[in-house]
Amino acid sequence: MLTFEELAYTASAQPTPDRVSTGFADLDEATGGPRAGDIWLVVGTPGQGVSTLLTQWAGRWSTQHDWDTWLICPRDDAAACTTRLQASLGLVPAQHLLNGTTSADEDDRLERASESLRTAPLRVNPARWSRRRPPCCA
Repeated sequence: MLTFEELAYTASAQPTPDRVSTGFADLDEATGGPRAGDIWLVVGTPGQGVSTLLTQWAGRWSTQHDWDTWLICPRDDAAACTTRLQASLGLVPAQHLLNGTTSADEDDRLERASESLRTAPLRVNPARWSRRRPPCCA
């Protein structure tokens, strides 16, 4: 169990060179920000944006900070994970990729994002059941 002093230290922690920002000042203040080697588990009900948030973090941490990163997508297949990553890093609405309605500027950004992803230390573990319930739970 944490002591009050440990909690007070954690609450006053700030990102340091070995840590990066989550993009949320309050979360960074409370945790000091993630660092290489950390495991972060983020949970929420469907539709709350957990997959989107984790995809953005995984893409950014692996491409911008060169961290070995795992992105586990328990409900999405490989195509959905890839679309989220490309859209996130290319700053393009995922719906444009899905509909094939990307502009020339978006295509350029997506190409740069794809190149970053090809060389990033990122591993994606998509769902085996592609949005269906696993056989054990059907």
